[in-house]
Amino acid sequence: MKTRLGERIGVRALAFLLLAFFAGVGELSLFGTMWCETCNWYANRQAKSYFETEAFYGEVYRDVSDIAQLAGVEDQPLWAEDAFSSANSNLTYELWQVSAKDPAGQGTLLSATHTDSSDTVTGSEIFFCSYFLYEEGAEDICYRVDWTVDRTLPVGDTYYYEWLLFVNLYDLRYQLPVLAVTSLALTLGLLLFLLWNAGRAPGGQRNAGPAGFLPLEPYLLLTVGGGTFCLGLITNGAQNILGTALWLGGLWGGFLFYVDALMGICARARAGVLFRHSLSAAVLRGLLRGLRRLGNGFGRFLADLPLVWTTLAVGACVLLGLALLTAIAFSAQDLMAWVLWLAAQLVVLAALGRLAAGFVRLRQAARRMADGDLETRVPVQTLWGPMRAQGEDLNRIREGMSAAVEERLRSERFKTDLITNVSHDLKTPLTSIINYVDLLQKQPLEPKAAEYAAVIARQGQRLKKLTEDLVEASKASSGSLPVHAEPTDLAELLTQAVGEYAPRLEKSDLEPVLQLPGEPLWSLLDGRLTWRVVDNLLSNACKYSQPGTRVYVEASRRDGRAWLQVKNISRQQLNIPAEELMERFVRGDASRTTEGSGLGLNIARSLAELQDGTFGLTIDGDLFKAWASFPVCAPPPVPTRERESLLPEP
Repeated sequence: MKTRLGERIGVRALAFLLLAFFAGVGELSLFGTMWCETCNWYANRQAKSYFETEAFYGEVYRDVSDIAQLAGVEDQPLWAEDAFSSANSNLTYELWQVSAKDPAGQGTLLSATHTDSSDTVTGSEIFFCSYFLYEEGAEDICYRVDWTVDRTLPVGDTYYYEWLLFVNLYDLRYQLPVLAVTSLALTLGLLLFLLWNAGRAPGGQRNAGPAGFLPLEPYLLLTVGGGTFCLGLITNGAQNILGTALWLGGLWGGFLFYVDALMGICARARAGVLFRHSLSAAVLRGLLRGLRRLGNGFGRFLADLPLVWTTLAVGACVLLGLALLTAIAFSAQDLMAWVLWLAAQLVVLAALGRLAAGFVRLRQAARRMADGDLETRVPVQTLWGPMRAQGEDLNRIREGMSAAVEERLRSERFKTDLITNVSHDLKTPLTSIINYVDLLQKQPLEPKAAEYAAVIARQGQRLKKLTEDLVEASKASSGSLPVHAEPTDLAELLTQAVGEYAPRLEKSDLEPVLQLPGEPLWSLLDGRLTWRVVDNLLSNACKYSQPGTRVYVEASRRDGRAWLQVKNISRQQLNIPAEELMERFVRGDASRTTEGSGLGLNIARSLAELQDGTFGLTIDGDLFKAWASFPVCAPPPVPTRERESLLPEP
């Protein structure tokens, strides 16, 4: 991976050195520009020496003003004589007390210092005593200060310091603003470059900087504290050369310390450890960990209690808190107390609302699951406490039910496919066997061989019937059979079925009893599928009924549905439940000596359910009762010609 320019440590170090250099140059240039403006050097363009500038006369005026102000105070003239002696100051003076009417006249000499130099600048300033003294008669007295400044400046005082600045800055006063703006612009650009690339490492990696091993607080203490200490050096001001050097050095050092602090903060933020790698964050994490443990312990304590006791405990705490806030609000009669009381009421109301909303969500989800919607999921993120646990339990129940249903459907599909495929594979060789046996029976055979061929033909037909029943049961249970429903008279259908089964019933020594309503019983049915249901019921009656008994076939209308019912007396004792008798391959003949596959009732139930019907069995001793019900419908419309033929003749 290509390394960017700002990711190189050497480049950033060079940028920091250039930043320090240009910051220093910009600071010096700005200081010089401000000094030139303060001294009014830009306006005083004709000054040939320092002693012709306004800065010089301003400094003289400040000194002689101090001398005049302190002249009337006891022992202060002695201080002035020491401070402005020729050994300590380039300015010497004579302080005269004169009359306000003749300030230039001869007066009383109060204090004086003298210089031995002949190269001097002299002058005189007059101060009215009423400005300094608040005594009676002070308005008639003045102070005159005759001052002298040695032009050779033998003493390193303020005059020498300002002269030195004049010598070095006056001729460069027009270049200094340009240099200041340029240096500060470069400083700002380098600062942005360093802050943007702080914490970057070669290869796009990120780190917390050279001092990243230190926590945030000690790092800020070193950098910000160092910068504050440097700025503390400028409090004395630039009164002399040493003061100016300290002032400029402190400002420059403080700036560099603060830049380093900003770079460290940016590097830590880019590395993602700004607050994480700090003492305050560690303390906060420890506090939160302790609070979490305390909360978990309290939660486990509440979880160990019954839900009723937990509710009572929480409710008691809430009521006690509200009662305490109410008492405080009524006793204090303070707006803030009432605001807290109202806020507590709103918090309790919001909590109750959220609990009620959670209960509603649980109830709705449980109802949808009970209705069979296994895609419903309880949003446990918005629930609290026991309701959240209940929601999680409901979600697990949903997942278990979905898995069970999916496994059941997969098993049913597998069984259906297995039955269909095996039946299809058996059908082809079975058909060949039946055909060849039929051809064999048409040939002249010995009596024993003819008997064997008849057995093979009979068992082949039975196996063919079983194979067809398997395929039909598979299709019926999977719902793959097409249903063509149309209005059908169920009473007429039963009449036709009993008529067709009359020979078989008579052969089995059974008497059919047909009970029908006096009017057509219309239902929306598929005639072919319904005929198969009735056929299975009558076929079972012929196979398993006690000879010499009656078989009752009934059609009726009850509760808005069309009912058909077949009742008979069983030949064998029925010792299995009715529901089990409708399962596949289950037969009432436990010895299985009679014909049948055990699929007839299961097929009948599946065919009835395909037509929005119900199917059931009832066993009462030897009485076997099978019934099916279907929704009734309106009779079909009578065609126009048939309706006209039914009209009475005029």
